[in-house]
Amino acid sequence: MKGRMGVESNVGEKSLFWFEVPLRPLPKNSITSPLFLLPFQPLSGVFSEYKIGIFGSRPQYELLGHYFSNWGLTNFHELNLSDFQHHDDDFVIVDDNFDLAISILQHFETKKRKSRLPSGRFLILFSPLSGLSRIFSKIREEFKQYENQFLIVTKPLGPLKLFSTIKILFEGHSPPDLEIPQQHRSILDPSRAKDVKFVSLEKTESQVILHESQSRLENEENIGETNENIEVLVVEDNRVNQMIMRNQLKKLNVSFKITSSGEESVEIWKAHSSSLKIIFMDVEIDGPIDGLHATSLIRAFEKERNEKLIGNETPNHCFIVIMTGRSLEEDQREAFQFGCDLFLTKPVKLQKIIEIVNQKVHFKTN
Repeated sequence: MKGRMGVESNVGEKSLFWFEVPLRPLPKNSITSPLFLLPFQPLSGVFSEYKIGIFGSRPQYELLGHYFSNWGLTNFHELNLSDFQHHDDDFVIVDDNFDLAISILQHFETKKRKSRLPSGRFLILFSPLSGLSRIFSKIREEFKQYENQFLIVTKPLGPLKLFSTIKILFEGHSPPDLEIPQQHRSILDPSRAKDVKFVSLEKTESQVILHESQSRLENEENIGETNENIEVLVVEDNRVNQMIMRNQLKKLNVSFKITSSGEESVEIWKAHSSSLKIIFMDVEIDGPIDGLHATSLIRAFEKERNEKLIGNETPNHCFIVIMTGRSLEEDQREAFQFGCDLFLTKPVKLQKIIEIVNQKVHFKTN
């Protein structure tokens, strides 16, 4: 791309990674992406009557406007915080702002609005994959009543994903007549989207395009995990990291459990302290206590149990590995003060995970 990249780093202070890429703006209305030019069936007719409100940056609004116009949707407009309550939109698109999405749904509820769309939805929320854990936790714990009123679409967002989502929103399911040229059919498999609760573009790097059933998602995520004789516990709220650890631990043939909650990690340790050998603990995790405080609580309970041992009973010591993006010496000192056995800075190489599991669970030295 004829660019440059570099790094400037001061030991113990900070690092700056930078890159330069020569870019030039395209003329307005000149989107020429091959995906954009796919011969999608138009969404005109009855769909063109729906009013669409869009919350997002100006460039994103203009891009969505190009897509919608190309698909025969012209009744859309830009929304802002000061006036969205005065518009009578059939559905709203929100970019990466879950709290705003909930506020809009609460407004619709107050006005006793009923969706005119066959899907019964009011809203599409764009979210990066890293934000899904917080969103699903919030829905499960605080906003269960809105679970079936919006779709969550992962970013990055391309025209294929957007078009399929709009069709699902309008029609209640992904239609069998979504025509895509043969050379692009590996990107999207619309047959998976018929009348199901959870739709996935599993042939792309984005694993989720929309979420409709939290229980279905949790069931699919928990494949390979166990609730009996747990040997390895992973405390991590990033869904990508969870997936990587899940796949690796299945290959290592160990019984394991994954949680995104510091509080839950303590309860799991209490229930499985006799079998639990390793905890891979992230620092920044969901809930009122972080990974360091969870570690300190586990150590306190561990000490209390060991003090009650009788005779030749072996004291219990769970090997706790702190995994974090922090790298300063003071961060390491703090982690060891809270009771960890090993401090690793992300990204952690899978080979290191394999070595730890082999040593602590399989008792292999190499």
